[in-house]
Amino acid sequence: NCGSNCSIPSKYTLLLLNENTSVLDLSNQTLSEENFKLIKNYKKINTLKLNNLNLVDSSNNKLSDSAVNIILNDTLKELSELKYLSLYNISGLSAINFTKDLKKLVEIDLRNTNATDLTLLNNITTMRQFLINNENIDITKIQATINRCDGSEALYGGWLGKCGIFLGGNEKLIKQLESCTELTNLNYAYPDQYGAQRTEYTLDLTNCTKLTSIRMNKPGLYTVKLPTSIKKINFYYQSTNGFRVYPNLSNLPNLEEIEISASGLSLEGYKTLFSQLSGNTSLKYFYDKEFGKSDVTSIPDNINLPNLQILNLKHWDGSIATYNLDITGLYTANLPNLQELYLTKQSIKSLGGIENLTSLKKLYLQENKITSIKQLSNLKNLEEVNLENNVLYDNYQEKDENGNIINYRNLDIIKNLNKANGGSLQKVYLDNNNNITDWSIINKLKWTNKSGF
Repeated sequence: NCGSNCSIPSKYTLLLLNENTSVLDLSNQTLSEENFKLIKNYKKINTLKLNNLNLVDSSNNKLSDSAVNIILNDTLKELSELKYLSLYNISGLSAINFTKDLKKLVEIDLRNTNATDLTLLNNITTMRQFLINNENIDITKIQATINRCDGSEALYGGWLGKCGIFLGGNEKLIKQLESCTELTNLNYAYPDQYGAQRTEYTLDLTNCTKLTSIRMNKPGLYTVKLPTSIKKINFYYQSTNGFRVYPNLSNLPNLEEIEISASGLSLEGYKTLFSQLSGNTSLKYFYDKEFGKSDVTSIPDNINLPNLQILNLKHWDGSIATYNLDITGLYTANLPNLQELYLTKQSIKSLGGIENLTSLKKLYLQENKITSIKQLSNLKNLEEVNLENNVLYDNYQEKDENGNIINYRNLDIIKNLNKANGGSLQKVYLDNNNNITDWSIINKLKWTNKSGF
């Protein structure tokens, strides 16, 4: 018995299923019309893969395209529990009438099929991802579907980066997006590592004036022009060909959130990016998932984002940086409203520049090489600080501008930032700072959360 999950490459596959089968893979199989129709009996199937399926008659002759289309529609409409359906490379499929009865459908793969009228998808409110590459599809007629496809719950979430629509690298299909003036959300993937070739052209979305959120995973585009309505941007690139693959972020007055994975971006590239964003008063959140992947060893010195609240530049892959990140660019940064800063695993040695960020409430500096926290002394709004896995000492010495040696204790700074002493600090994490031996300075103070002492 095949159980609830079945992928047996045999003409007997369908005879081995039981009534509880939920996952069925018939990819690359040759089945008779009679055998294929047995699928109707298994009402609990929610995941069905029919990639490269070959249907034949009782004499083992390949069925005509029209016959394949009728059989598929007649059979699939009976599977009302279907959520994930892959029909890749079934050229005989020319209509998707069966989707009228699939009210739970989340994802459908129609690549290399001849189905061109996809308007029925607009009626399926559960749709979160579709894959197509037929340039004869008019995607302006499925804008409601595009808007709801955010990639959530999708099986293809891995290589599509949780993007909602895949257009197969077909330029004619992609360019249709320029005419989708009812778009509010665009979640689009172009996975070049799966055979698609990068081409250099412009995708001009400036007429999509209702578009507020855009996510693009490796789009392979030379230029993306964005409308001023954009509020949220999420771009993932794995390119070493410089800044040109990034959209120009100037003149986006409504932009509130940016999340990028800037693999291959040089320090000059970051400076260009922040130059384009300079003075933007709407931007509240900036997160780079891959900061430092190209061995960028310093924070750009031209950050001017007066209302930015969260800046996340943690090291790109979870490992600890092999360089020592220089954060002195923060001395010249204009970040008067920054409340949260993430600089984890960047091998930072000195906090010089961070004293400029007087509005900080949360500071995450775990897994660096910090020996002194003197620069935190005046950050009276700090409510939470994480300094785990650093190299803090009990006492620290440094010279003032006159060359005089000044001695101080790191934990005195933590003590003075405590809420009971006029600061705001309530949460402090100091685990694995093994050079500190005397914790008595802060041990008796009241903390809502702590580690290391």
